[in-house]
Amino acid sequence: MQAEILSRTDAVVCHGGYGSIRAALHHGVPVVSIPLGNADDPTRLPGLEAMGAGIVLRDTGSVPGPDLGGRAACPHGTGLP
Repeated sequence: MQAEILSRTDAVVCHGGYGSIRAALHHGVPVVSIPLGNADDPTRLPGLEAMGAGIVLRDTGSVPGPDLGGRAACPHGTGLP
């Protein structure tokens, strides 16, 4: 099911965990990572940016909460919120 969803997704928005990044890279989907403080390994996120495979939002206090309309978090055509 994960492969089916990722094949129809424009981007993955996640906390930057190993599994999420690995799956996104495997499917060629860019990542928007919002690390959860000390809970995430900080060594993998600079590599994500260096490869051009995603971006890391480090100062989330200054990032507005846009209405993505489900385009980034949900695959096209699923009707998920």
